[in-house]
Amino acid sequence: MFDENGAAVAAISVAGTKNEIGMDRVPILARQMMRTAQQISSRMGYIGQNLGVA
Repeated sequence: MFDENGAAVAAISVAGTKNEIGMDRVPILARQMMRTAQQISSRMGYIGQNLGVA
């Protein structure tokens, strides 16, 4: 995530085995994580460019 100055200040992740998550869900989880990171960044004051999340 980015702060109001655009500095990277935090990260999020998902953990689990291939059997727990399933490879078919990886793209879905990646989009959800990017969306969540963008929302958190916005709440921390980041107003830079969109992080490429649809």
